[in-house]
Amino acid sequence: MFIPIKIKPIYLIGIITFIIISGYLFLFVIFPCMLTGGPTSLYYIRNSDTKNHTIEIKIVDSTNKTVLSQSYNIQPDKNIQYDREFGWYPTINWWTPFTWSEGEYTFIAVLDGNFTASHITEVYFTQTICFRIKQSYSKPLEISVMVV
Repeated sequence: MFIPIKIKPIYLIGIITFIIISGYLFLFVIFPCMLTGGPTSLYYIRNSDTKNHTIEIKIVDSTNKTVLSQSYNIQPDKNIQYDREFGWYPTINWWTPFTWSEGEYTFIAVLDGNFTASHITEVYFTQTICFRIKQSYSKPLEISVMVV
């Protein structure tokens, strides 16, 4: 004999809401990270020159507000990477879950206080901005975007 269970409407709404939110988070947050891996480093600096260099990295958002400013002394054939901190992970808008964009930023690098290079790009959690110092008098600094 089957005895019907009475569930209060508020509990039913809570259970349905929990299922919808959990499903949404799995579908648009957890599952894409399972496919592509976790977030990569925000930027990566490689010194391919034979001399020590000082490089200053400045990141400016679309409203011209400085988000990050770091200075490094880097030796020949060494690498520096800046891991993402809280706030540099993908922002997910409920109305556009597939964009995964962190916004548009300008990456400015100043090499030894006299050579400047900049790059404007949309930042995604699977991208790393690469700064490469090389032996060249005309263009000793390259900025590129690497998708991992």
